[in-house]
Amino acid sequence: MATGQRSANATPLLALSEPRLAVSKKVATLAELFHPQWPSSLREITSLMRQNTLSRYQRTDDNRVMVEIDAGSIKDLYNDFDKHAPYVRKELDAGLVDYLIESVTEIGKEDFIIQFRLAQLEDDNLMERVKISIHNYFLYLVEREHREVSRMLRTSLIYFIIGIVILFLSFWINHQITDHDTFIAHVLTEGLNVAAWVSLWTAIATFLINWVPQRNIIKVYKRISHAPIFFVADT
Repeated sequence: MATGQRSANATPLLALSEPRLAVSKKVATLAELFHPQWPSSLREITSLMRQNTLSRYQRTDDNRVMVEIDAGSIKDLYNDFDKHAPYVRKELDAGLVDYLIESVTEIGKEDFIIQFRLAQLEDDNLMERVKISIHNYFLYLVEREHREVSRMLRTSLIYFIIGIVILFLSFWINHQITDHDTFIAHVLTEGLNVAAWVSLWTAIATFLINWVPQRNIIKVYKRISHAPIFFVADT
């Protein structure tokens, strides 16, 4: 009987939904009529946005994205603080580093090259040392980020262990006390229980919040550290 009642009640709902579906189809048809270029799904919207982003970059003959940087001279690529240090040990200009990171993040998984436009080209030996210094700098950033990841994992592990210890201590005390024990004893066990879960949540949140961004930035650093670098004269 219950099944029959559900079937009887379902019919009016289906009948009401049919006009709504018809109206939705008419609206969709009108939208396509007046705006035939409108994307029909979120995937298409994302694809169009990505194509629009990539269209801002020139490509090489073999269809690699070209990340171009206009620089007056080689020294403009480096931090002024390291004027007397050799190129292989110099720190790159912060603006250049940020631009490369943003560009490589923006183009996603596309193959790319880095091309510097200089007012005047230097000798090949110097150019090669500059390429090595750029690659080495981003390899250094990879190592630094790995250290940060290790520190984050240690912190999460410490919080997790503390949380487990406090949680077991709370359970043990809770089993030791009786209904005749003082109110303070009950408050103490509840406080330990809360502290344990806070510590466990901090461990999990620290890992989940930091792991993905740090992993992604390491991938970006690695891609830049292995990217082909070219120098051309600005004509």
